[in-house]
Amino acid sequence: MNTLNSFKVIFYLCLFSVNFTFAQNISQLSLNQPTEQTIKGGETQSFSVQLLQNQTARIEIEQRGTDVSLAGYKPNGERFVEMESPSGLLGNDLILLVADDIGEYKVSVSPADPKAALGKYVIKLSEIRSSTVEDRKIIEVSKQITKLADETTTLRTNGTREGRRQALEKWNEIIALSKIKKDRIWEVVATLSMGLINEQLGEFQKALDLYEQSLSHAREIGNRQYEGSSLNNSGNSYATLGNYELAIFYLNQAIVLQREVGNKRGESINLNNLGTAELLSGNYNQARLFYEQSLPLRREVKDQRGEANTLTNLGQVFVKLGDNQKALEFYKSGYEIRKTISDKQGEVNSIWNIAKLNWKIGDKTKAFEEFTQANLLANKLGDRRVEADSFYWLALAENDKNNSTKALENIEKGLQIIEQIRGELLSPELKSAYFSTVQQYYELYVELLVAKGEISNNKADIGLALEVNERARTRSLIELLQEARINFKQGVSEKLLDKERELQDNLNAKYRQRTTLLGGKNTPEQITKINNEINDLAVGLNDLQTQIRRENPRYASLKNSEPLSVQEIQNLLDDETVLIEYKLGEKRSFAWIVSKESIKLYNLPTRFEIEKLAKNYYSIVSDPIKSKNAKAAESAEKLSDILISQFSANIKNKRLAIVADGILQFIPFATFTENETIILPSAGVLAELRQAKSSPNSKEISIFADPVFDARDSRLKTINIETKSNEMKHLLRDFTDSEKLPRLLSSRFEAKNISTFFQKNKIDVQIDFAANKENAISENLANYRILHFATHGLLNTTHPQFSGLVLSLYDKNGKPQDGFLRLNQIYNLNLNSDLVVLSACQTALGKEVRGEGLIGLTRGFMYAGARRIVSTLWKVDDAATAEFMKTFYQNLLVKKLKPATALRQTQTEMREIPRFKSPYFWAGFTIQGDWK
Repeated sequence: MNTLNSFKVIFYLCLFSVNFTFAQNISQLSLNQPTEQTIKGGETQSFSVQLLQNQTARIEIEQRGTDVSLAGYKPNGERFVEMESPSGLLGNDLILLVADDIGEYKVSVSPADPKAALGKYVIKLSEIRSSTVEDRKIIEVSKQITKLADETTTLRTNGTREGRRQALEKWNEIIALSKIKKDRIWEVVATLSMGLINEQLGEFQKALDLYEQSLSHAREIGNRQYEGSSLNNSGNSYATLGNYELAIFYLNQAIVLQREVGNKRGESINLNNLGTAELLSGNYNQARLFYEQSLPLRREVKDQRGEANTLTNLGQVFVKLGDNQKALEFYKSGYEIRKTISDKQGEVNSIWNIAKLNWKIGDKTKAFEEFTQANLLANKLGDRRVEADSFYWLALAENDKNNSTKALENIEKGLQIIEQIRGELLSPELKSAYFSTVQQYYELYVELLVAKGEISNNKADIGLALEVNERARTRSLIELLQEARINFKQGVSEKLLDKERELQDNLNAKYRQRTTLLGGKNTPEQITKINNEINDLAVGLNDLQTQIRRENPRYASLKNSEPLSVQEIQNLLDDETVLIEYKLGEKRSFAWIVSKESIKLYNLPTRFEIEKLAKNYYSIVSDPIKSKNAKAAESAEKLSDILISQFSANIKNKRLAIVADGILQFIPFATFTENETIILPSAGVLAELRQAKSSPNSKEISIFADPVFDARDSRLKTINIETKSNEMKHLLRDFTDSEKLPRLLSSRFEAKNISTFFQKNKIDVQIDFAANKENAISENLANYRILHFATHGLLNTTHPQFSGLVLSLYDKNGKPQDGFLRLNQIYNLNLNSDLVVLSACQTALGKEVRGEGLIGLTRGFMYAGARRIVSTLWKVDDAATAEFMKTFYQNLLVKKLKPATALRQTQTEMREIPRFKSPYFWAGFTIQGDWK
């Protein structure tokens, strides 16, 4: 968004002439006698002090609503010292006057911003003493800093990539000089400024690192204004990278700080960036409200650059709301301001937005010219984000002109930049978020390759399209699985690891508090407060883990991992298995059918058409009542005709390894075919699972079942548990944050039935109080070939970190304990499991992130070391699940079937039982991972 061009670092450098003619009204300063003054932009106030030769006067300034610049003058009127320190509206400043001769020395005070509103400051002569060598050094350094800062402004505004690089070098010099001057404010400003330049260059990881530094520095010195600026800049970067929730979290903190210090300019920037985060989130009316609040503040503080940004952003809102004429008016208003003030970065942004609008309204010739102009200017400025996006639009335009060769060339150039930006990010969460915002590049590339292959009848293009589709899938999960093999913490300093453990402990404690709050009486304010505290700690932990990754040289080798080629994908298959990989698209969708020897492509309807049918089918099949009526079979047939039936000849008597996309990840393919099916996040994930090293397990299975959820549970009163069989009826193995958890007695019988298939010395059954989290996170779990969890599950598709499994919430003495095995704790498990069975509700689901798939429990267990996972697509019935699992283990262990085959056989047997005939009872169980 064009908010990247905002001057979010709020400071100004005042330039003085060599000699100064003072006004007649000059105040005499007296030692340790502070005086409060009122001043506004454009004014200069002067003060004097009588000094002897080789004396130094230390004059301190406390700023109360205005940021001032200071200059010192000799008795003859010559300016000889500038001690500009952009300490903010409420910061402190000082100037040293070193006397070479006896006489009256003067200091001038003027607002750093010549347009500043009325504000106050307090000036005090705090010390007169003998001069030192250090005094003169500080004065000389101050001059150098002022000169360098002025040069960075010129370099930054000259509109070239090289100028920005040179500005970065000068800011580094300023940081070194600020340490000599002992001026922490300059260090804060320098890191903020460097972060902004890196952000404008599209180097987001560097920008975020610098913003984190500036935030830490600002908090250390207690400067609330720059703390707010650092939070604002970070929030804006997170919005650009697709992490809108974190962006809004940061920006809301920032605006509180800017209002606290009375910084209207900073507040206007925060409001604008909050609008951008909401705009990118799809909340267009909320975005408009924020922009409309920002605009009058921009004008009040006479921030023309910022005004142009907000006008352009309002144009984007009206594009989304369908008012193209209004959008064009805002775009042109912003563009005129940007040309007037020679804002080159802003001009590129305006051209880019106007081009997209012209394309939308059908003036494609003009749009093409504007995209070309924007692309060239973005390259000159070094703005990789706009450059990449203009390549995408140029590819669309060339394809519209039937110039497929040039279209492919442009999309490949755009993707090269996208991959560079993604490769520089260190946080897996941030990589996933960013990747979700650029999926249209891969979709267009696939479409162009398929279209080319259809014309030329060249199978290589169809294969390359599949490779591109793999490039667009689960990249972060693949990298996490690679990371798990190298132990990215190895060789990292103990200090960092100790800090990580401390943060993790604090985060776990906050999660426990949240669980306690949700389990009792609470207010919305309490929940909001604890969620914000969790967010703070989670962000801190993520930042620290990013630092740990950066310190590990072995991690660097993983960042450039290449997606699989067609041949490598085919090498993963055997003669009995066919891979079906789906891609949902705006104009049409695709299904690749891949065997060891061949690859075929089938056209499917649009994403919209498939989503409509799939959502309807899921709502029917996942409901115990609806799934029994005739509409269930009709809905299944419609979807099956699209997804399976048209290529049934290619999959006859084959195992199906299915890579689903979008809404298809929620669909039970077992209802469409008699084939054995296994689900894969991507072919690349399968390759990584097979790369993982495993060792022999000393034990067969560890079962967790029938935990204690309620203080009124009969087991706390030593009552016979077998007398409560009526509790088994119509229970679902899920829960919400606010409800009490019913006991799952069927899970106890499930554990008992499963245990009969194993030798006693090879099995552990954790039931009652032993089915607790302490045992579930034990290192001993690495000894078991199979892990089985039969309990309540929580799915949170908005905040997947809150998803998890519920284990015993009380110990045998009735004392409450943390029994919630959260997703982040699952990631930290160290498993060596052939199979993990999650016999709870919706454990196959999670938060859908475009390009990454479902972020949930199965992903966590894969990272922890599980090679395949049985999980559920909807809320499963307690009694039916117990029956299903009994049959599944019989097929797995007695009949010696492979897990995927055993699951298919169990589904077949279950639907032959009259009371479980409905697909609701058996189709929701799915298996992910390696079928071998």
